[in-house]
Amino acid sequence: MIRSAANKINDKIQSYSESYAFNDKQDLLAMVALEEATAANDHNIKLNMQEQTLIKKLTDIDLLLTKVLD
Repeated sequence: MIRSAANKINDKIQSYSESYAFNDKQDLLAMVALEEATAANDHNIKLNMQEQTLIKKLTDIDLLLTKVLD
């Protein structure tokens, strides 16, 4: 998993270095880090929304079952 992540970072650094003029590899690494952090944040937001939707649906099902069983 670590090797895969390192390869992904290296590939993105290579891609950025071919697309943009950077003087320092730290700039490239910062761009990749920002992109990955943004993607991780988006992923976490989506997971949170899915979790909230699931909780709501399970609560609704629980209420329906409670009514039927009472």
